Amino acid sequence: MLNKFIESFPIVSKKIDKLFKVHGEKISTIPEKKIIENCKICREHNVMVETVVNILTCLTVNSHLLKHRIFLLEEIGVSKIDVNIIWKLPYYMSLPVTKFKHIMKIPMEQHIMNMHYEKCFSYYIESKFGSDKISLKHKGRKYKSFRLMTELINIFIESYNLDLQYIRNHLIILDMCPNQVQYALENLKDTKIEL
Repeated sequence: MLNKFIESFPIVSKKIDKLFKVHGEKISTIPEKKIIENCKICREHNVMVETVVNILTCLTVNSHLLKHRIFLLEEIGVSKIDVNIIWKLPYYMSLPVTKFKHIMKIPMEQHIMNMHYEKCFSYYIESKFGSDKISLKHKGRKYKSFRLMTELINIFIESYNLDLQYIRNHLIILDMCPNQVQYALENLKDTKIEL
């Protein structure tokens, strides 16, 4: 186990000795699998752990929470991540954007909300349509609700048998409001137009 610590945390062995001396009992209650996983996550993402308390925090936090918070911080432009930021993320996220950027050393001209939304949109399109080559070319389509797009896609697929390829080729239909689409299509049922 000691080797895992030395591999994962680039600190002098005195700190590791101190960690086990002060917090050995607590560390012994943490499952080995969790320790290994958290060490691996911290190493892969260059998480800074400078103190014994930082290392202990890193080991005790749930692995999935650790990873989610690291990814979120990376996505919004935080370049140097330490365990304290991960641990106190809910507090930092409640700060005004200018203060958050100052603390995280993010340039003021960097628009983190735009970047985060674009990454989310790319991921959504990739997972929904199986393509990352789709982009919203027109300004009006730049910001769309994922819930409304999903609702529209479900209406088109489930109620009107459109396939994802058709929707992919006609992205303009995702600009519509689901209620209006339902209303218009319900009214067209009485006509002889084949849908």
